[in-house]
Amino acid sequence: VCGISDVMLPYLSAKLLGVKMHFHICIIEHPGMVLPFLAVGIGVGLLAAVAIERSTVYSHSAHVFVSSIASLFYLVAFGMSNWVESIGYVFVVVVLAVMLPCCMSDIVFPLLLVHPPEADAAPHGHQ
Repeated sequence: VCGISDVMLPYLSAKLLGVKMHFHICIIEHPGMVLPFLAVGIGVGLLAAVAIERSTVYSHSAHVFVSSIASLFYLVAFGMSNWVESIGYVFVVVVLAVMLPCCMSDIVFPLLLVHPPEADAAPHGHQ
């Protein structure tokens, strides 16, 4: 899902605007630069879930921020060097590039994976 947000949507959006973009998938081309951050992020997320109350609020906020910056950096680094001239378009691209995959991973996927409650059972174990 991160690849969709950080690479695919910014790339396709810039192509639609007519910007010559270089297609670059960091985890394939530079795994040594990506995997340590991936491992630290997973570790911090697991530890924070145990040690910090409401840690998902903080971690989700941080993830949205990092994803927004990653989408913007991808646009700038791989072809859209004059992005200030198209700031409105860039804003829309970054918002969509973050919202669409985040909504899929935070709302749609969990709903697809939960089982509906039994018809005769009360919700949340209450009688």
